[in-house]
Amino acid sequence: MVALRWTRLVRQLGGLAKVDRVGFYAANCSVICAV
Repeated sequence: MVALRWTRLVRQLGGLAKVDRVGFYAANCSVICAV
């Protein structure tokens, strides 16, 4: 049971990390485009 909770948590964190990375690239691109 605990293992399942951990894997779910890790998956959620991984998803957040991906979204965060995409947002980071989007912000960088917008800054570069603005310049």
